[in-house]
Amino acid sequence: MSPSVKDNPERPVVAVVGRNIAALRRERGWSLGELARRADVGKATLSEIESGRRNATIETLYALTTALGVPLSAPLVDVPAASERRAPLLTGETVEAELVAHYRDAAIITELYRIRVRAGKPAHHAAHAPGVHKSAIVFAGELRVGFGDAQIEIAAGNSGSFSAERPHTYQAVGRHDVHGALLMRYPPDAWSQAPSDNPSREPTRA
Repeated sequence: MSPSVKDNPERPVVAVVGRNIAALRRERGWSLGELARRADVGKATLSEIESGRRNATIETLYALTTALGVPLSAPLVDVPAASERRAPLLTGETVEAELVAHYRDAAIITELYRIRVRAGKPAHHAAHAPGVHKSAIVFAGELRVGFGDAQIEIAAGNSGSFSAERPHTYQAVGRHDVHGALLMRYPPDAWSQAPSDNPSREPTRA
């Protein structure tokens, strides 16, 4: 089984995430094939996710929510309270993320995730909507983040930030997993903006 949204044996989280994605798609008047095309996800894969028969990896959820024009946390609303976890654990080949907090006001949408980046190969994430910004805080290990030649390494006890408007990577430096937190900030009109000709500032380390 591929890495995914982990849930309990009754699979309530997977079912709710699938229903939420289907609802967001229908709100836009899109067919299943249209969303699959926009997100570059297989139509059969999307059908299985929406019906609760397939877990969605964090990479797939990024692609779907970006295409739908919503934050990553949007499909996670109404997760059953009976779940043993506070929120579903999103997993991919390298990265695990658990939603800790979500806040929205007129100025910004903010999401806070607890993350683990497994040692080994880097995780490649697609570009987000214009104006989306990420900040990582490392609790243990050392994290390399950024895009292309503009990457930074963040040691334990430090933080760094970067624009998420371009494809970017996460990688644990060395043999140990990285544990930390990821703050994602979306301008409310992020998905209505035209892509920038110079979308990304270089990552900064604090």
